[in-house]
Amino acid sequence: MRSVLLSCIFVSCLLAVKAQTTVSLIKQEFIMQHPPVPAAHASTITELPGGQLVASWFGGSRESAPDVSIYTSVFSKGKWSAPAVAAAAKGYATWNPVLFTTKGGRLLLFYKEGPSPREWWGLMKYSTDKGRTWSAAEKLPEGILGPIKNKPVQLANGTLLHPSSTESKDEKQWHIHVELSDSTGHNWRKVAIDCDSFGVIQPSALFHPGNRLQLVCRSRQNVIVQTFSDDNGETWIHEGFTKYLESLYTEYVFGKEAATEYTFGNWKRIKNDDVIIGSNTSDRYYKGSAMLHMIRQIIGDSAFKGWFRELNQVFYHHTVNTAQILSLLNNYTKVNFAKIFEQYLHTTQVPVLEYYFQDSFLNYRWSDCVEGFAMPLKVSLENRYNLIYPTTIWQKLVVNDTNKTLLIDRNFYVDKKTAKD
Repeated sequence: MRSVLLSCIFVSCLLAVKAQTTVSLIKQEFIMQHPPVPAAHASTITELPGGQLVASWFGGSRESAPDVSIYTSVFSKGKWSAPAVAAAAKGYATWNPVLFTTKGGRLLLFYKEGPSPREWWGLMKYSTDKGRTWSAAEKLPEGILGPIKNKPVQLANGTLLHPSSTESKDEKQWHIHVELSDSTGHNWRKVAIDCDSFGVIQPSALFHPGNRLQLVCRSRQNVIVQTFSDDNGETWIHEGFTKYLESLYTEYVFGKEAATEYTFGNWKRIKNDDVIIGSNTSDRYYKGSAMLHMIRQIIGDSAFKGWFRELNQVFYHHTVNTAQILSLLNNYTKVNFAKIFEQYLHTTQVPVLEYYFQDSFLNYRWSDCVEGFAMPLKVSLENRYNLIYPTTIWQKLVVNDTNKTLLIDRNFYVDKKTAKD
């Protein structure tokens, strides 16, 4: 058996799976006795609140023919409704419908259009009447295909994780990846997976105890291939903390000045090319570390070290997520860092301190930031650094500095700009 470990993701041949749940057949039947088309394929089904079912499939004269459409049928009061066309394309086939009901009860239909699985594109519809009618089609963003064949799963924070894959035009390359969206099927981002030497497509997602996520995939090697994730894409936790521990070690051995230079050297590597949570951006190392450094500036060295010790005691030998880290930080410091986490982990924006002087006042606020962002900031106005507490609302501070020069402590990863009254 071959395996590869990269960023806490394991890829290996799945040789055997031990059954953990007993299942029994309740009923088997045809959805339709007289199909409206010669060929029907790739069926999907979902349960609605109240026990109703919706099924979907693609059908037409043959797979890949331009007349292939997406059909649906609703199971209600003990019988299936007549098949109805839910989606059709002009000049192209439709493919691989995937039905999903979110925890909030929203019914989503994902599918593909295009000449082949190597050149298709993703679309989405939703239904507000339990699958009897559907919204207009929404084309997914460029590079996003949606769930390729099997259902998404909904994470604890509401995010939908869509198992997906691509095939090269020459049919020689198969690669899996996952895509993340919000619970409405919007705000997408793509997460790459290192497939080692395997050619794999059509992953299916399974949950295990402790929020461990497994993908099982079809492969060109004629085996079922699996990949595991223990962190829901939150690799910043071990990467960011480990990177900042390098700064702490440098400080212990070579002094604070050397550690400061090492820290700022790492900040030069921040790209802001993707959000940290749910992606493979290298910012999970450097920007994650930068956020921890700023937290240290805000709460002070003593409280910061105390928080680190608390993390070690509470989560010793545990797999943790961002929500747990944030909760412990808030409880330990009695300060709410939620918006700071949201800003630096869930956006690529660098917060900007806007300011201007008017008479004997400094006016200031945060911009280019998430709604409700509030982060204390060390600034120098009278040749000494003090904390101010900007929010997204303009505030005033009495100043006596006749030079009216504002300097930001470089230990904060932020920008600044002057603003007119």
